[in-house]
Amino acid sequence: MGMLLFLTGCLFGDVGRGYLKTECVKEEISNNLTTITTYVIEHKENVVNDVSVTYEYIGDNATVLAIKNSIESQNRYLNYDGLEIEILSDEANNFTVMYKMEVDKMSEKIFEKFNLNRNRSEFVRSLTDEDFTCR
Repeated sequence: MGMLLFLTGCLFGDVGRGYLKTECVKEEISNNLTTITTYVIEHKENVVNDVSVTYEYIGDNATVLAIKNSIESQNRYLNYDGLEIEILSDEANNFTVMYKMEVDKMSEKIFEKFNLNRNRSEFVRSLTDEDFTCR
């Protein structure tokens, strides 16, 4: 039985150590573009530890290309500790970028850019006020 519990703890990663995740999603459709924004908030005892924000843009080639170029230009200036940028999809009609953030290492500038909060309840409330659906 002890071995089974040990293996289960390993399989669940941070969740096995008391960390929980809250996911908040918002989809917006405007003209030829669908934008899906997803926040994944890792927290323990209502204190935010890590946050990832994913922006997925789906639309016609020209619109998606313009957004991609704008984001890549902005990302050149986001070299901050605690922030990792990853391109998840780079196709003609779909561009997806994820920002992974370690809260303890981030500057206030990054907190402001992504509308973050160290308190999970307040953070989720602010997202739901902006029409995100959280679970």
